[in-house]
Amino acid sequence: MKLFVSILKWVGIVLICLIAISFLLPSKSKVERSLVIQSDAATLFNLVNDLHQWELWSPWHDLDPNMKITYNDIQSGKGASYTWESNSKNVGNGTMEILSSTPNQEILTQMHFGDRGNPTAVFKFTAEGNATKVSWMFEGSSDEVPFYFKPMSKFFGLLMDKMIGPDFEKGLKKLDSVALHSPKITMGKVESIIEMKTQDQNSISLEAECKVEDIGKTLGELYGKIQTKITDNKLEMAGAPCAMYPGFKPGDKQTKIVACIPTKTLCKGKCDEGMTCAVCKATKCIKVKYLGAYESNFIAYEAAQNYIKEHHLEMAGDPWEEYENDPMIEKDPSKYITNVYWPIK
Repeated sequence: MKLFVSILKWVGIVLICLIAISFLLPSKSKVERSLVIQSDAATLFNLVNDLHQWELWSPWHDLDPNMKITYNDIQSGKGASYTWESNSKNVGNGTMEILSSTPNQEILTQMHFGDRGNPTAVFKFTAEGNATKVSWMFEGSSDEVPFYFKPMSKFFGLLMDKMIGPDFEKGLKKLDSVALHSPKITMGKVESIIEMKTQDQNSISLEAECKVEDIGKTLGELYGKIQTKITDNKLEMAGAPCAMYPGFKPGDKQTKIVACIPTKTLCKGKCDEGMTCAVCKATKCIKVKYLGAYESNFIAYEAAQNYIKEHHLEMAGDPWEEYENDPMIEKDPSKYITNVYWPIK
C-alpha cells in the first residue's frame, strides 16, 4: 500500500512539474514546407483554391477512403468550405474553410476542430522563372483551446513539426504530380459586378451532354444548329450567345449544356428534338463582367457568389454565361469577354 501511495505521489509531482513547465513553453506552433513545382502559379492556385480538388492531392484524404465529405454552396475561393466525418481515429471530424483568397498569390484556410482549436494554414505561390514555389505554412495556438487542455496542447506544439511536416511534404509532392497532368490556366480578371434586371427575351435553345474537355467543341456544334434554325426561319439574332450548365460541380467529368441564342422575334417553326423556342422571362440577377480565357472564368463565379453572400442576397436559380466576342474572330484568349449572370430573389 505504501508503495502504491509513493507511486501516486511521484506521478503527481511529475504532472505538476509538467504543468509548470508548460507555462514556460510557447503558446504558438508553426510548421512550414516548400517545394518548387514546374508549373504556372494559376494552375497550382486553382488546385488549392477549389476545395473539390483537394481529393486529388491532399495527404489526409488517403487516410480514410470512406470519409464522408459535404461541400457548401460556394465552389471555390473565400467562403468555400467542406465538412468531413470519419470513423478513423486518425481523421475524426471537422471543417475546412477558405478565409481569404488572392489570385495566384495566397490562400488562407482554417480548420475547425471544436474544443481542439481552429488552426490556420497559408499557401503562398511565388514565381521562380517558369516554375512556382509553393509554400504551405501551418500555425496553431494553445490560446484557443480550453484551459484544462492548454498544457497538453503546448507539448503537442513542440512535436507539431515532426507530426505534420511529413504530411505537408507528401501533399506538395502529390500537388506537383497532379499539376503536371492538369491543363494550364491563364488567369483573367473581373472588370465589374452589378445588380440588374434582365428583360423578357425571345430565344432558341438546344441541350446536350458531353465530357468536360469537349465543352468548346459541343457548344460550337449546338450554336451551329441553332444558327441554321435562325436562318431557315428568317429570324435575326438579338444579342450574344449564352450557355448554362445545370447541376455542374467542379470535378464532374460530364456536364449538361444548354446553348442559347436570343432572337428579335419568337420562332414559331417546328423545333428539332432537344430544341426549344421560348420567351425567357425577365429576372433580377447579379452580372459579372469577366475578361480572360474561358477556362479561368471560375473567378467570375467566385466573385458573384461572394457578392451575393456579402450583400445578404439569396440565389434564385442556375447561373448562365454570355459570350460577347467570337473566339473565331478574336484569337487572343486574354481578350475574351464573358458575362456571368446569377439569378437572385
